[in-house]
Amino acid sequence: MESKLSFASDRDHRFKPGQDLSALLFITLIFTGFFYPALFEGKTFFFRDILHFSYPMKHFIWKNFQEGILPLWWPEIYSGIPFQPLLQPGVFYPVSLVFFMKDISLAYNLFFLSQHFILMVSVYFLVRYWGLSSWAGTFASVASLLGGYFLSIAALHNHFQSVVWMPLIFIFFQKYLQQGQVRYFILTVLFITVQTLGGSPENCLLTIVLVYAHSIFTVKSERFGIIGKTVALAGATLLALGLSAVQLFPTYFVLEQATRGEGMPIEQATRWSLGARVLATIVLPEKWVMFMAGSSISNNMSYFFPSLYMGLIPIFFLFTGFFLCRRREALFWVIVFWAGIFLAMGKYNPAYEFLFNWVPLFDMFRYPQKFLFLSAFALVFLVGYGMDYLALLIRRNELSIKILLIMVAGMSVLMFLAGYWGTDSEISGGLLFLLLFGLLVAGTIHKLFRPSTFQFLALIFFVTELWMRNGVLSPMITKEFFTQPPEITKKIPKEEDLYRLYTGNLYEKRLQSKIRFPREKNLLFVHLAVKDRLYPNFGTIYGFSYVDGLAGLRMKYSDLWDQVMRKSPVDRRVRILQRSNVKYHVTSKFETLPTKEIPLGMRKVELIEDPLPRAFLVGKIGLGKNPYLLNKYYDESFDPSKEAIFSEPVEWQETKNFSGTAEIIDYYSNGVKVRTRQNGKGFLILLDTYFPGWSAKVDGRDEKIYRANYFYRAVPLEPGEHVVEFSYKPVGFRAGTITSIGAFLVFIMTIIWLHRRGGERIR
Repeated sequence: MESKLSFASDRDHRFKPGQDLSALLFITLIFTGFFYPALFEGKTFFFRDILHFSYPMKHFIWKNFQEGILPLWWPEIYSGIPFQPLLQPGVFYPVSLVFFMKDISLAYNLFFLSQHFILMVSVYFLVRYWGLSSWAGTFASVASLLGGYFLSIAALHNHFQSVVWMPLIFIFFQKYLQQGQVRYFILTVLFITVQTLGGSPENCLLTIVLVYAHSIFTVKSERFGIIGKTVALAGATLLALGLSAVQLFPTYFVLEQATRGEGMPIEQATRWSLGARVLATIVLPEKWVMFMAGSSISNNMSYFFPSLYMGLIPIFFLFTGFFLCRRREALFWVIVFWAGIFLAMGKYNPAYEFLFNWVPLFDMFRYPQKFLFLSAFALVFLVGYGMDYLALLIRRNELSIKILLIMVAGMSVLMFLAGYWGTDSEISGGLLFLLLFGLLVAGTIHKLFRPSTFQFLALIFFVTELWMRNGVLSPMITKEFFTQPPEITKKIPKEEDLYRLYTGNLYEKRLQSKIRFPREKNLLFVHLAVKDRLYPNFGTIYGFSYVDGLAGLRMKYSDLWDQVMRKSPVDRRVRILQRSNVKYHVTSKFETLPTKEIPLGMRKVELIEDPLPRAFLVGKIGLGKNPYLLNKYYDESFDPSKEAIFSEPVEWQETKNFSGTAEIIDYYSNGVKVRTRQNGKGFLILLDTYFPGWSAKVDGRDEKIYRANYFYRAVPLEPGEHVVEFSYKPVGFRAGTITSIGAFLVFIMTIIWLHRRGGERIR
């Protein structure tokens, strides 16, 4: 007879087509109902970060794919910034292929919906592969679909792009270890590659560590010992990194130009640490009623994750001990949960500073709350183990009302503590859900419900609770919000000449950072303000270019431009904009006061007088030291239309009475073509960012690009007429492509070798 603490069930948990198809149909119906507005009502997602990052980036990929261009460079923000090397956009991420579709709204919805579906279904199959019931798989699948962590991380699109592939990597690597079939090794490599291309190095590293620890701690294999498991996962990871080299090499080289390239101070890296208030949301979510249009969300907007709540039932199992049995798999996920909490505490954890200073790569990553990846997945799998174990105890009559009351009382105390730590938690709602679940379990103990009826009712309870509490974490709005330009765009004429835009109150003593969201009433109001004021990066989808912007990986030059702008007096700020090709300024002043028809009013657009054109010629050059030459460049007495300042010596003979014209005849993401005419030797100045990877040809011949006025590009020209072509290819792109091709060949040879080796044991 099995021990009372044994997890082994008297039911057969092998795959059963009838049960599994019914379970998959059920979770598909939940998926369809939850995302019904996006699927059938013309709505689209309305995440917290959508206007600054997610939608502009995906729109830029879509626009370039429609034109048959690989989006390598993004000219619309920060006077030009590398795009593909940033990793975050996911240019080579396979799901991005949906942006070849003509309809951007449909493509954008499918991009997110497909990943939610992949995560939901793969969690189900992973739990079933571990030998748990179809009920357990359904509970775990629902937790991954409606859990607060997963709905929250969808707004941080690059992290979501990597998170969703973790269960598939688990499935196929474990299958390879246990069955030794080469196709599972192939799928492991491919899914690690896809996860890497998703754009979140932190979640990729956590996945590999988790898969390795799980394989050592829980997976029994006749073919692989510890060394064999280590070699297999290391080999799969290295092959995946090689296949991803076309993305990773440019990212590596662009880090030299990024503010994060040499690591970050611990104060910056631990900004979003897991404090008591956020920790409390794991047990008791805050009130998110009226999230879209309520009275106030200003405090909540400071969260990295709006909610971490994964449901009452997983927390019930975690803190009442249903999973504390002899099965190593359940114990493993308990350890993983607490490891995630421990690391996510960041600055509140005395050991974190040691890890930050001594563990390689630790200082490259921001925000300890990202470690909640571990805790969220632990709760997903623990709800599966817990439900099977609870059903087993009920069938064996090994759960008494007395024990249940103790558990419910303990959970009640925990909820009160969470309510004390949290600032706006729903204690009454939490206690009500706990009471209902307790009554459901008590009724089953007293034989009012059959175990299968109990599991069905508990599942309905679980779905209802998560839907009610977390549904607002995936807000939606009509797609016309994005496709219909705001009224203010009519105030900014579309000219053939290229000029940039600046938004914000230029005349304040201290400029407000646009990294922070405007402190308005609610999410809808915040996003309306971003749209109506044409904040970057959102305005790029309507064809506007900005001298500033927002980027997940911030470049040193853009950071310097922002610093100089913020520290300058008002008159110098205007000069900075003039000399940065800015012609239009969206002010904070009202041209039309708010009305019912225009609830946010109409902001006034003013013209910046005498802005420098995007491309022009100069006949005189000067020397200065970077970045101090900016003092001269922005000085009132300096004339940038006639002279450029270089930081390196140039052999130059000045032409007296120099004159010339420059006309941009083609301007696209990865290149610029300019036609020039001048009466003597001169320099073409292009007020686009000087950055490694740009090359130039003059009349078809290679020509050096000089760094002019610290930020911009300059090309020397002889007298006469010329056509100058600039083109961008990221540093490392060629080497990465060659490496990826080489890795693919090695991958093929590895597959052949594994086939020949067959199922030999590796110890």
